[in-house]
Amino acid sequence: MINIESTPRAAKKQTKTRAGAPRKTRTPKAGVSQTTGGAKSAPQTIDDPKRILELLQAVGESAGGKLQVPPPSFLTMDAAVQSYTPGSSLTVSFPVKEQYLNPLGRMQGGFICAAMDNTLGPLSFLVSGGAAVTLSMNLDFVRGIKAGDTLRVTATVLSRSRTNLIMDALAHDGRGKLVARASTQFQVFAVRAKDRVEKN
Repeated sequence: MINIESTPRAAKKQTKTRAGAPRKTRTPKAGVSQTTGGAKSAPQTIDDPKRILELLQAVGESAGGKLQVPPPSFLTMDAAVQSYTPGSSLTVSFPVKEQYLNPLGRMQGGFICAAMDNTLGPLSFLVSGGAAVTLSMNLDFVRGIKAGDTLRVTATVLSRSRTNLIMDALAHDGRGKLVARASTQFQVFAVRAKDRVEKN
């Protein structure tokens, strides 16, 4: 009779490589998130308005000052940057002023369109790292928004190539109700060196 000695699983022999040497277990580096299957971790959202504006200004400076960011249209509407997810989305809020109203006492559609363009535009600059212009915008109005409320616009990148960006934007009121949605196409182009403005 042959006796087979049983051993606990914890005492099993160490797994060996083809060369016969024990396999080494890598220790994760501090501050680096581990993901399964080798997938990259999602970019962290930046919710510091000052930091986001610095990133925008850096785009303008990289073009030798040729690009004015944020643009006057952005500042005129008292836009307030809320959050930015690198390469993905940007959220900006706009106060609804009395001078924006239509005869029905709601924010006029042109101003809603401007608010959305003032969110999509900066996102295109941040994503492309340079200049971009709106080629097309399709806009659907869902409901009105009154003076004293805040229009919150979130623009998101759907697709990008070397020369084009496809994005959409959703605008909500202070209650989180959808006010309008837009789908857009932007053309990305490089600022030529001879077009750059030298700083004094």
